Amino acid sequence: MKKKTTYYKHYTMVTGLFILSMILGIMIFFGYVQSSVRKNSRQTMMNNVSRQSQHLRTILSIHYQYLNEIAEEMAKEEELFSQINLDTLVTIHNKTDLDRVALIETDGTAHYDTGDVKNVSHRRYFNEAVNGQQP
Repeated sequence: MKKKTTYYKHYTMVTGLFILSMILGIMIFFGYVQSSVRKNSRQTMMNNVSRQSQHLRTILSIHYQYLNEIAEEMAKEEELFSQINLDTLVTIHNKTDLDRVALIETDGTAHYDTGDVKNVSHRRYFNEAVNGQQP
């Protein structure tokens, strides 16, 4: 009987050690997997954000080129604030996704597509444009 009890004790110890080693191995495995997933996810996110940022820059560049072409055509008129140019503002607003379109005088007086007239001389975008900077 003592032999059987000793046998079961050894069997239980070996089985317990096996189960503990399996649990430890699984925990180490999942720790490395989690670390790898975190690293790969971060790298994938950085790549996606970089691509999206470049795409946004490209889209904005295309839109600025489009608006610059319109501005050049408007500048060909004898008077910048002619009815033709003001009508063009309304057309641009209606045909594009732009919310507000304005012709702005050098003193900062903005003539909007809605007919509103406001002073924007204190705004950052106006000061940058007057200094020749394009956002």
